[in-house]
Formats: sequence, C-alpha cells, structure tokens
Amino acid sequence: MYESSDDDGDNDVKDLSELIDVKRDYAIEKLNQVFELFQLGP
Repeated sequence: MYESSDDDGDNDVKDLSELIDVKRDYAIEKLNQVFELFQLGP
C-alpha cells in the first residue's frame, strides 16, 4: 500500500515535470510568433 502510493508520487512528479516542459515549449513558441509578428526576433 505504501509502496504503490510512493510510486504514484514519483509518477506525479514526472508527469508534472513533463507538463511544465510542454507548457514552457508552448509559451516559447507563442512568444516567437509574437516577435515575428512585430519583427522583433531574428
């Protein structure tokens, strides 16, 4: 019982890290689109 809850905790942390990575990549992509729109980026 305790072991399974520990595993769930590890999975939650891993999922959260992946979610943060996805959100960061999405935010960077959107920022790049805005920069291109205003010709501020490369």
